[in-house]
Amino acid sequence: MFKAFCKKTSLFKHIKDNLYVIQTFTFIPFSRINVIKRLNEVFWIILIKFYIDLFFRKNKDTVFFICTPLPFLPKFLFKGRLLIYDRWDRVYRFRGVTERVRLNDLELIRKADLVINSSKSLWKESIVYNKSSIIVRNGSNLEILQKARNLRKETNKKVIGYIGALTYWIDFDLIRKLAEARPEYEIHLIGPLMEKEIVKVLGNTRNVKFFGEIPYNELPLKLKEFDIGIIPFKINELTEAVDPIKVYEYMAAGKNVVSTNLPELYRFKDYIYIAESHEQFIRFCDEALKNPKVSSEILMKIALENTWEKRATQIETEILKRLSTQQR
Repeated sequence: MFKAFCKKTSLFKHIKDNLYVIQTFTFIPFSRINVIKRLNEVFWIILIKFYIDLFFRKNKDTVFFICTPLPFLPKFLFKGRLLIYDRWDRVYRFRGVTERVRLNDLELIRKADLVINSSKSLWKESIVYNKSSIIVRNGSNLEILQKARNLRKETNKKVIGYIGALTYWIDFDLIRKLAEARPEYEIHLIGPLMEKEIVKVLGNTRNVKFFGEIPYNELPLKLKEFDIGIIPFKINELTEAVDPIKVYEYMAAGKNVVSTNLPELYRFKDYIYIAESHEQFIRFCDEALKNPKVSSEILMKIALENTWEKRATQIETEILKRLSTQQR
């Protein structure tokens, strides 16, 4: 009965078949105070140990995925089971995080049986401390996004589009320059508005349209209006380690891509436009609209090799390899 109750709580979610998610939260408020922070960590160790003993005690093939560099995960909690750390970003470079996050990240790299890195830059960091480090890049949901290729565009204007969070790693000055230099183009921004700076920088640009956050399965309805997709990221220690999901999403929809010079995208340099300055970015947008670098068929072929299904297969292979080693 208590086991059934635990499954219904928001802390412990049974997603599907043999997939479970344990969500963290703050037991005691004011966790910036060190004593309270330590108490919260002790509570979490007790709770996670309780869940593991309750649900997974008899299953030695249980695999634990850690997606956040939490400081309170001593390895004894997992009792010889496979511990995987998914490094999906250089999270210690997020705005507002403390030095401790970087130390937590390093600690988990060392503890994990397998470290999954979403970019080569992250892998270079991880491999120094853990030889069981691999690269599994991001991907796209081809089944949903390719629908955009078969939908009719409704506007006659040239549309430059962006999908993703509108936050501090976006170069809003670049978007403003593009909008002012090319008033004949429409710029469609799809994603949550997370910065007040957006209003200040782009508030007077009439050809920039905000659509806010939309459900993922509705993306094809917006993507069909795009003539090209852009990735206007600032270049800094955070974005230098990013493998942007949107490059795969644009390709899956058959859209040519113009990006700032993110290191991880140079492997696609023959298929997308990579700009090293604002002026070059604007010029590449012109080129992509008038004379696309590659056909939508070629972009679709690349997208087929970069689906979430293929990424999942790669991870599954690595997990099975390590589980078989543990059982010997």
